[in-house]
Amino acid sequence: MADSRRDPGPRRHVGRGLSTARREWVGGRFAAPVHVTGEATPYRPTLVAWIEIPEGLVVGNGLAKPTEEHGALGRTLADAMLRPLVGAARRPSSIRVADAELADEVKAVVGDLIPVTIAPTPELDELANAMFDSFTKGTGGGTSGSRGDEDPSYFENGRVSPAVVADLFAAARLLRHAAPWKIASDQHVLRLDIPELGVEGACVSIIGALGQNFGLLIFPSLARYERFLDAAARPRRKSSRIDVGTSWLSLTLVPRAELPSPMRHEVAEHAWPVVDESSYPLVEHRERDGILRPLVDRDVRIASACATSLSAFFVRNHEAIADDDGEPICQSFTDDEGRIVRFTLPYEAFPLFDIGADPRSASVAPRTSPLGRNDPCRCGSGKKYKSCHLDEDRLPK
Repeated sequence: MADSRRDPGPRRHVGRGLSTARREWVGGRFAAPVHVTGEATPYRPTLVAWIEIPEGLVVGNGLAKPTEEHGALGRTLADAMLRPLVGAARRPSSIRVADAELADEVKAVVGDLIPVTIAPTPELDELANAMFDSFTKGTGGGTSGSRGDEDPSYFENGRVSPAVVADLFAAARLLRHAAPWKIASDQHVLRLDIPELGVEGACVSIIGALGQNFGLLIFPSLARYERFLDAAARPRRKSSRIDVGTSWLSLTLVPRAELPSPMRHEVAEHAWPVVDESSYPLVEHRERDGILRPLVDRDVRIASACATSLSAFFVRNHEAIADDDGEPICQSFTDDEGRIVRFTLPYEAFPLFDIGADPRSASVAPRTSPLGRNDPCRCGSGKKYKSCHLDEDRLPK
């Protein structure tokens, strides 16, 4: 899927001698609404496009891997001027792109021959929206069908091993029995660290307090989780595309009837045990625009490790968690694979604890050194110590 056209490099004189009728070209790039799954790690190709104004003609386009997208806009422009998709060779009288980085790519090709303006590019937004709209209609009206030509499968076309899927079902059983959603509220977001899997400072939100959609959501960080909440609270614009500001990994327990038929057959064939007909595990990895990212082994390992240790965390601490005034908690667990999984509740309380030389210990002791005035308060409120419990701690005991 990568753009295979030869990289012309900087072209200070590209376009000399071509027609210069008054035309503006608007260029940009965005992630295509599909994934390429033929390689070990699936990826969304970057779509590059040039539109001629005022006609609205697409005069140039191309695809590039995300790792090769730098410079693709300039390369596509050079080719579009020499070999446009519509009409004879020509160059625009002016060019408009959305940001300085794209402008630099363009100027590396055209130099000072063509004026380049940095301004909004709603024409590209309309093109992207049309592509997303066409795609979602072709997949049943939603973004959940974005796995390309692959059939739904717990094995994800061989990217997830049978042993990892078996671990997922075992983790789902523990999660269903622990039922952390019976205790957790919207305010209970935890910090998750799984060093062996490269997870540091992730944010876990438990869902199901309203009696449906039981499971958990894993965000890359607390800041990304807060972006997600902000986006959910904003009125959605009339557009086929959404942007919630973050990707996220989810593990939900769903009724058997909601599983695609191929996945139901896999469950029966491998005899993976479930607690009941409403507790089949389903892992999904969503992009910030809602498109499903094809799963890889690591995604399912993270979801399983989180669910297994989170179940133990809630069983051990359910009384303290239910107490709104309870002390902050930081505990580490070692799963069956020997991975260290650590939870901190509330998330902001992590700086209060000393992880120490042996992070495999079940509980992590609070720091013994005095808190500075500008350190996070020991209560986990997220406020600075001086603005929270400092005055109270100064009172005679």
